[in-house]
Amino acid sequence: MSKFRHSRLFSSSLLILIVIGYNARHLMITKRKYFLCILLLSSLLTVVFWATSCSNADKTIEAKTHTAGPERIVSLAPSVTEILFSIGAGDKIVGVTRYCKYPPETDSITKVGGLLDLNYETLIELDPDLAIITDTSLEAKNNLEKLNINVLAVPNETIGDLLVSIEKIGMATGKIDEARSLSENISSSISEAEIAARDIVRKKKVMIVVDRNPGSIQSIFVAGKHTFFSELLEAAGAINVFDDSNIKYPEPSLEEIILRNPDIIIETRIGYTGAGEALIREWDTLEELEAVKTGNIFIWTDSYTSIPGPRIVRLLSDIQNVINGKND
Repeated sequence: MSKFRHSRLFSSSLLILIVIGYNARHLMITKRKYFLCILLLSSLLTVVFWATSCSNADKTIEAKTHTAGPERIVSLAPSVTEILFSIGAGDKIVGVTRYCKYPPETDSITKVGGLLDLNYETLIELDPDLAIITDTSLEAKNNLEKLNINVLAVPNETIGDLLVSIEKIGMATGKIDEARSLSENISSSISEAEIAARDIVRKKKVMIVVDRNPGSIQSIFVAGKHTFFSELLEAAGAINVFDDSNIKYPEPSLEEIILRNPDIIIETRIGYTGAGEALIREWDTLEELEAVKTGNIFIWTDSYTSIPGPRIVRLLSDIQNVINGKND
């Protein structure tokens, strides 16, 4: 029986009850017959109501059963790719950028170029039902939407952004519980680091270099305020010497670096395969720096040291080891 027929029968039965109640005396119905009619029609109403409810419930269950996450996902950021694999949705990925190199399973996934030079022809051939990008990639987002590709844009700058991204990607892929568990693990690790940092008497000043001209100490870009680097330093009990910069990744002068005089310099060189000692020696031109005097300059080449993804916990551990002198 259809929902419409249920409703019509329900309404008709109710109307009959009203008419009988109103015209009982005029119809010369005895009390016994009157109550019998009432009982029968009430039973009928109950059956109709039950049938309607079951029908609606069946439709709800059917809708839930047929509601599934995307089957063909294109990930356009390394952090997004790592989140997808971490929550168990890696098998849905059909395309990634050339910069998505972790986990190793990404080697066999079709590459769609880089974020600034996406191969839209390849993207169309992959026929994705969802593309996930960072929310700063406005041009790519607009181009994908023009191709009628569903787009999910997620934040990607701070630890809070990472947790929001995990939640959104979990909801979009139907991996809500897995995403919640991942977020809780990350938050727990950061809280533990903050508790441990309370015992630090003198906080060391750290400068994190994210880029500079090869072979020289020029055009240096560092991590400023409102970055996951700065937040990790704070959680570990250190001070970002450029935490007062409103520019996320400023380019300070050599004079300004000397003035701030970091105790520790951490330089990220993703993919660098040369000798780290050579890069460290280049800093000897700034011999005034405490970090140079004490040899506290570290070159990090692993990809996780620059990606605000699930492996941020490992990066936090590395930072803790450096500021506590345990970088062996």
